[in-house]
Amino acid sequence: VDSSGNTHHWNRWPPMPETDPIQQGQVWLIGLTQADLGKKYKDNIDNDGNSPTVSSNNLPTVTQGMIDTAAFDSVYHRYKVPGTHVILYSLGQSSLGKPYLNKDGLRDAGVDERIDEMIDESRTDGVDNDGDWNPLTDDVGLDGVPFTTDKGEGDGKPTSGVGSGEPGEPHIDLTDVKETDQIGITNAQRVAAGGLNINSDATMWFDFMIPGKYFDPQTVNPGEYDLFVSSSLFPMPAGDVQPFSMAVILVNGPVNDPGWTIRRNAVLAKRARAQETYQNNYRFAIAPPAPIVTAVAGDNRVTLYWDSAPEKSYDAFTANIGGDGHHFEGYRIYRSSDPAFADALNITNGQGTLQFLTPLKVFDLKDGIAGYDSVGIDGIHYYLGNDSGLEHSFVDSTAKNGFTYYYAVVSYSKGFPSGGILPAESPIRVNLKADGSVTLGPNVARVVPSAPAAGFVNSSLGNIQLVQGATTSKISYEIVDPRAVKGGHNYYVTFQDTLIVTLGKPDTLTTKNYTLIDSTAGVVLVSQNPNFSDVNEQPVIDGFRLHFNNEPVVAIDTSKSRWTDPNVPRFVFAKYSSPPPGAVAGELRPNDYELAFGNVGIDTSVGIVYAGISFPPKPVNFRLFNISANAYRKCAFIELDLTGGAGKFSAGAKKDAIVFMEPNSKDSLVATWSFILANAPDSLHTNPLPGDTARIRLKKPFLSSDVFRFVSATDHVSLSAAKSDLANIKVVPNPYLASAQWENKNPYTTGRGPRSLHFTHLPAQCTIRIFTVNGELVKTIVHNNLIENGTEDWNMLSDDSLSIAYGIYIYYVDAPGIGKTMGKFAVIK
Repeated sequence: VDSSGNTHHWNRWPPMPETDPIQQGQVWLIGLTQADLGKKYKDNIDNDGNSPTVSSNNLPTVTQGMIDTAAFDSVYHRYKVPGTHVILYSLGQSSLGKPYLNKDGLRDAGVDERIDEMIDESRTDGVDNDGDWNPLTDDVGLDGVPFTTDKGEGDGKPTSGVGSGEPGEPHIDLTDVKETDQIGITNAQRVAAGGLNINSDATMWFDFMIPGKYFDPQTVNPGEYDLFVSSSLFPMPAGDVQPFSMAVILVNGPVNDPGWTIRRNAVLAKRARAQETYQNNYRFAIAPPAPIVTAVAGDNRVTLYWDSAPEKSYDAFTANIGGDGHHFEGYRIYRSSDPAFADALNITNGQGTLQFLTPLKVFDLKDGIAGYDSVGIDGIHYYLGNDSGLEHSFVDSTAKNGFTYYYAVVSYSKGFPSGGILPAESPIRVNLKADGSVTLGPNVARVVPSAPAAGFVNSSLGNIQLVQGATTSKISYEIVDPRAVKGGHNYYVTFQDTLIVTLGKPDTLTTKNYTLIDSTAGVVLVSQNPNFSDVNEQPVIDGFRLHFNNEPVVAIDTSKSRWTDPNVPRFVFAKYSSPPPGAVAGELRPNDYELAFGNVGIDTSVGIVYAGISFPPKPVNFRLFNISANAYRKCAFIELDLTGGAGKFSAGAKKDAIVFMEPNSKDSLVATWSFILANAPDSLHTNPLPGDTARIRLKKPFLSSDVFRFVSATDHVSLSAAKSDLANIKVVPNPYLASAQWENKNPYTTGRGPRSLHFTHLPAQCTIRIFTVNGELVKTIVHNNLIENGTEDWNMLSDDSLSIAYGIYIYYVDAPGIGKTMGKFAVIK
């Protein structure tokens, strides 16, 4: 807009005719509006931030010579610009060509925008100053969470959360600690405790805030001191608030440490680690998350099983310092009778101080990482396992009934040796409250194994039956968690098989996957899982785990295939193959057969061409029965040996071959298997005679035609078994001599803790009455427990809450509907 108020189409200034050319050296401002009032307009800089490129005519750039000079400063890579007070830090090859000085004075002092190497970066300017925002991983929107379609997600630009109340995307502004330039500690003073007048501004400024003053630690005597540190000077406008970070590094060393060399090296090493931590936004090397553990008490055994979620853990810290980030290595199981796991804490460090727990069991990945870690700490090294392979369940068969056990399953990382990172375990979270109760984390379980109730019958899946198909492969199972088994549910297992094309002919060879269906609940529990070999651990579903014993391919079972007459030479049964010309490969049909022999004319062969030679149909002395299909099948006859007569299968100088034929989907016959004699007859063997039969049985993997079914049954009590089990009821220990091993630690400051006497193998519901030998009733106990637990714990107090005396006692057990029994026990002082 010109001074007279005239407007022009381009809103340019000076107001000149639009046809006038722009001359060399002229500056034209295009599109001026009221919003541009007060804006700078001459600095040759792309102020809207669309391009980080700046003309080197205005800003000097880093040269190779500057980088080479900075390399002599091995720690900081500093370079002082001659004739200025400018010092450039961390000059490396990546700095080549970068402008480093805003000498025209037209730039905002607090914004870098990736323009130069100066200390003027910010975490509140909406700019990715250090250039580490990654569009492939960080373009997740204002809320910082992927796949929520909020503002900024998927737009290819870094979205800052400044002023929005949202965190913003990773690696920009508030989410990127390292985006701010580091200033460093430039003054460090140590003063005797309480010896400084901190109310003196002049003292604080000149002695403790001006850069360049450091105390000499070698001249300070031991004692109590106050430590004062400050950074170099930097501008902060009034009212501004800036967060800051500081690392305090402590080291120790021997008394004889000339020049404090050992301490200095230790400080520098730890400083490097602190720097890595800062550069990684304070994301330290982490342990994988703890698994979720389920514990099942049994009879002198405890079963543990857990999930596999920790195996997906990713450690960004080790990934950023050169590792692959996939840090999970394995699981460790710890056991203790104490909630603090004091029993398992018996591995000492180099100074003899207890530091590590001894595992009951270790499962680790088969990845070549085994033995002890190479980093170590305090003279000890972490055991990484022996490449055993991962498991997600464990049975402790060394547990004893009546004892209280605490189990913890932790996941651990492999560490990162080249970065000095130790392996790390997920924590064991146990909270012992003031009232003595214990709160356990998700990977910790408290278990008391016990004998089950009288007449107890375990959960079962019955017999896993093949209800369709002819596979010879088997499915078995184990009950991992009886409590989770569902009663009366019908389950089906189905399969898909592979089809491998050979010379245009499909061959059904191997199993592709399996599916598990709960038809009672109408749900698919496992869908097309391809991992079912012996080395694959199946998931625990509804309390059980399946095991598959699968044949690898369709092949003859030599142990079950034979002649009815042992005087006939051994036969060879294999996939049919015809050589060129007209090569044909047979299909591997998974069927069992019986090839019966009689007189010529018992059946008629079908024609076939073998190696270019035609063998026409003819009467033959054999007939084929397909046991799997319950039907007779046709055969082709390649008659090469005529010593036995036309149409008779035999082996002489040459060997006849019988080719089995099966219908395909179009009801045309196709070749499948061939049948020949391994040897010609000799003095002990003859060609097959009428009445001889070759029985052919095949090993068959799980195929798409196979269906298995089983029905689940939960734990229950058999009344008949419960009656006979009354004779198994016991009192332990008997006699009770001062104490029992399973009694908990004494919680009192004086005296002894609670006593514990156990009645075992009890019916699930019964009444126990305890008498003295004189017939006085001492205690009545109503036992009403789960059928998995047939134990009653008695604290040896009478009905009047008095400790019982030493002597002989009679117990009487009354179980309605089951029976009654009695016995005696002794308490000895």
